[in-house]
Amino acid sequence: MEIIFNCPLGSKCEEVKDNKIYRCTWYCKIKGKYPQSEEVIDEWGCAMFWTPILLVENAQTNRGQTQTLESFRNEISKNQKEFNFILFDEMKRRADLERLEEKVALMLLENKEKLLEKHSIIEIEDKKEG
Repeated sequence: MEIIFNCPLGSKCEEVKDNKIYRCTWYCKIKGKYPQSEEVIDEWGCAMFWTPILLVENAQTNRGQTQTLESFRNEISKNQKEFNFILFDEMKRRADLERLEEKVALMLLENKEKLLEKHSIIEIEDKKEG
């Protein structure tokens, strides 16, 4: 049995009358591939006819974009963790360096005080002998 599609609005998609072509504004040409079969499309048809096909294609595109964004997010998250680890190590290294510098400064100060004290003792002994 043959299936014949007709317009639910009772109109014709394209009609030649009075040496003019009358075309419905919904009558459009689609080029591409059917989203489910990958069969090539290069046809004229009603926009209402193409709507479900385009919706399926749009949903597939959105799924692909969602997967791409998720992959991008995962990569950024991984890189952020690595950056945080490097930053933490650098902050720890700097804190250790500051503590080391403080210890060295204290040691120098203690040595300076000991040297001054020793120098004072030598001066006092020189004065006693002289």
